[in-house]
Amino acid sequence: MGPKKNIHRLITTAEGIYLPSVEARCTTNKYMLGVVARKYWPIKIADVKIRLVEKTRWSKVDMIAYIDSLIINCPKLGFSTDALPDRAWLVNVLFTLEPNHDVFVGAEVNSPLFDILLVIFCFFNLVSCLSLDSFAQKL
Repeated sequence: MGPKKNIHRLITTAEGIYLPSVEARCTTNKYMLGVVARKYWPIKIADVKIRLVEKTRWSKVDMIAYIDSLIINCPKLGFSTDALPDRAWLVNVLFTLEPNHDVFVGAEVNSPLFDILLVIFCFFNLVSCLSLDSFAQKL
């Protein structure tokens, strides 16, 4: 396991911060350390609500701009257009901040079983080395 994956695992495990996929172009060592230093907005894993389906597809850039507009009195997400996070991370963050947003209205809802399993896995810290997105894809 490389240094980038180790830093990603450490931040998700020790800090409990929900990061974009380790494979995403935005997930650099500089970005991850910036999240820990609160230079960029952190979201705790325990606060994240997972949404598997969206009804209307927004571009990643539009989603980032909208999420940044919701974050008040905190640092912004800190992404550039040439290094964007994975779509699932953006959908989950938007759903966490605004679950009734238009992109979700009328979309299929998550299975209640999925939500229960996610809580159990988070409780036992079994998701710490995975992003919640890759966990969702394995269910």
